[in-house]
Amino acid sequence: MLSAYLAALRQLADPPIRRVIWRVAAWTAAVYLALGFALWTLIAGFDPGAAFAFVTIAWINAVLVWILGFVVGILGVFVFFAVFWILFVAIVQFISGFYLEDVATAVEARHFAGLPPTSPPPVGDTIFAALRFFAMLVGLNLLALPFYLIPLFGLVVFYVVNGYLLGREYFDMVAMRRLDPASARALRRGERGQVFAAGLIATIMLSIPVLNLIAPIVATAAMVHLFEAMPGRRAVIHAVYSTGHQE
Repeated sequence: MLSAYLAALRQLADPPIRRVIWRVAAWTAAVYLALGFALWTLIAGFDPGAAFAFVTIAWINAVLVWILGFVVGILGVFVFFAVFWILFVAIVQFISGFYLEDVATAVEARHFAGLPPTSPPPVGDTIFAALRFFAMLVGLNLLALPFYLIPLFGLVVFYVVNGYLLGREYFDMVAMRRLDPASARALRRGERGQVFAAGLIATIMLSIPVLNLIAPIVATAAMVHLFEAMPGRRAVIHAVYSTGHQE
């Protein structure tokens, strides 16, 4: 596991992967700043008085407005950064999704040159997969957000949820370049421990500033190494190719 990630880190200097890093960083910064500005404007522009306009008794209205204003003032910043962090992870994943095929191809060209070539997925399929995973990542993290507010326990929930999601996503992306969906799912179930561990490491990387920009790239490269080393993988691929079911 660690050797796969070390091999992935050593390949970051390769020109094809360097190009991916710069593109992902530029697009992520642009989208992140735009969404962050919009979210902060929404929170800053919230008017507690408008929320209790229906309360006509002045002193009750004043108390309710003060309480709501206090809650928004104290928790608003925390919620902003919590949601903002989830969005950052999701944005990095979404932007990276358009370039991860290039990363997998570069890893195979350097370390597994004997493999048969694969056909790049259609652009439409790439966009759909990126949007689907973006929606899943944001949706599940927002559902789990109340648990994230619980000290220590929330941290465990965050890493378990995202470790599972990222491990599954990266494995499926790498495996389905060479296997049909049914074979990929069967292999993932048989190697669920490795897949989750790889996703967990990716999640840890995503929680570290600066390193999180390259986390999807490193995780994809590492998953290629893990996939190629999985017991029985070559037998499965040979069966798929020999029966003409190459994806």
